[in-house]
Amino acid sequence: MEQTTFYFLGTGAADWDERQPDGELRRFTSTLIDGHILMDFTSAGFDLLGERQADVDIVFLTHSHPDHFDPEAIERLAAGRAEPLILYAHRSIASEIRIARVNVILLDTENPVSCGPYKVIPLPSNHASFRKYEQTLHYLFCGPRNFLYALDGGWLSNREAKRIRGTALDAVIMDCTIGDGYEGDCRIFEHNSLPMIRIMEQTLRKTGMMKQAAPLILTHFAKTLHPSQAKLQASLTPLQLAAYDGLTVCLS
Repeated sequence: MEQTTFYFLGTGAADWDERQPDGELRRFTSTLIDGHILMDFTSAGFDLLGERQADVDIVFLTHSHPDHFDPEAIERLAAGRAEPLILYAHRSIASEIRIARVNVILLDTENPVSCGPYKVIPLPSNHASFRKYEQTLHYLFCGPRNFLYALDGGWLSNREAKRIRGTALDAVIMDCTIGDGYEGDCRIFEHNSLPMIRIMEQTLRKTGMMKQAAPLILTHFAKTLHPSQAKLQASLTPLQLAAYDGLTVCLS
C-alpha cells in the first residue's frame, strides 16, 4: 500500500505578509496531498510547489477567503494542462467561480465524492466567510488511510463529530490560528486555540475517533499569536506536530 503524503506549501494565517526579523516566514496555508491534490491555493505557494505543479489535477476549496482561494493563482495552475483542472467547492459559492480551463464541481455537505483511492466527505466547518450565504468546509478523507483536514474553524461541530465517529482517523490536520494565553479572544468563535485543540484531541482519542498513535498536525498559525517555530514545537506533545512551510509528512 502506497504512503499518504502531506506536503505543506504554507502554514500561515492571513496576517502573514512578510518575513519576521529572525527570518521566519509562513506562506498562506495550503497543503499538497499525495502529490496531486491541493487543499486551497494562492500565488504564495508556487515557489514551494515548483515542478510538482504539473502533477496537480484536483483542488479542494475550504472557503473563499483570499488567503485560501486566489482565482488568478488557480488560473495559472490550470494553464497549459492537457486536461482541465478539477476544483471542488461548496454549491453556495461554486456557481460564482469561473476560471479558464477549470471544471468546478459542486459539493453538498456530507455527500461524498470519489477522488482516487479516497471517498472525500465535505463537512460543515465553524467559520465565517465574507459571503454570509457561503458554507465553509472541512474534509474527511476515507480510504487506505483516514484523515481529517480541518481548516479553518473553531471547534468541531456536532455534525462533524457524528460523521467522523467510527472512522478511526490515521491523522488530523487542524486549524491552530491561536496559541496559548489568549483567553477572551473572540477569534475562538471561528478559529482554534491550543487549549481548545488539547480538549478536542483528548476526546477524539478517548472515543476512538482518532487512533492513539495518529499524529495531530497543526497549521494556519497567526503571526501575532504564536512564538517561533522552535518554541512552538517545544511546547507540544510528541504526537502534536507544528507544521512549517516545506514540511513533508508521510503516513505508512
